[in-house]
Amino acid sequence: MAAAAMMRVSFDLGLLLDRWPRSAFASHRFPAIGCASSSDELNKIGRLRYDLFIERDGKAYSGANHRQRSFLELIDGHSLNFQVVHHGEPIAAVRLTRAKDALADEHLVRIVEHAGLNHSDLRQTVVNSRLAVRPDTRARLQIPLLFRHMYRIGVLSGAAYCLVAARPDVGPLFEKFGFKKRSVSYVDPVGGLMEVHVLDVFDKAALLGGFDDVLAEMESSGELPLAAVTENANA
Repeated sequence: MAAAAMMRVSFDLGLLLDRWPRSAFASHRFPAIGCASSSDELNKIGRLRYDLFIERDGKAYSGANHRQRSFLELIDGHSLNFQVVHHGEPIAAVRLTRAKDALADEHLVRIVEHAGLNHSDLRQTVVNSRLAVRPDTRARLQIPLLFRHMYRIGVLSGAAYCLVAARPDVGPLFEKFGFKKRSVSYVDPVGGLMEVHVLDVFDKAALLGGFDDVLAEMESSGELPLAAVTENANA
């Protein structure tokens, strides 16, 4: 356990650019919104998680580094970590991971296993996790912008489905954006009771919270990946 707590999570921008679209790291129309693009930015997100998950909520995650007051996991090196920055510090963050990579993570694999998707769908599935939001109005108000940016990058990444597991008190937040709760739940050894939600990325009738507007903008601008355009035309 001690060895896990002291593990170092490396940040390799080149590796991320091989897995994700370059637009994930491009400037956002709102400068405060973006993806962690350096070790320093990722470490700041780790400290945000530590403050909220470890110190405030008392969660005993094995990846927590108590000496550095940081909580990062090996899967962070393969994921996109979206953030809202205020005065140089993240006040909200959320992670996006490809489902195939999630299978190697002890917590994320449970989401994939309980989602009920066909194995063939995993190549076009992403997993949303580690939502961390400072308990203040400024941070909460930025959640819609943060989620819309994550949705857009997910679409550009070729995703057709997005999975999330949330506590019963947090699930309604995701439902406001069109995530649908599945009839299955499970108990994470650290997080507790988790309910699985699935977003059908191209289900226009279900998209909420501005996701529908983002998809419409991408369609009108020709920004959608060719595979997504073809799939929508055949739906």
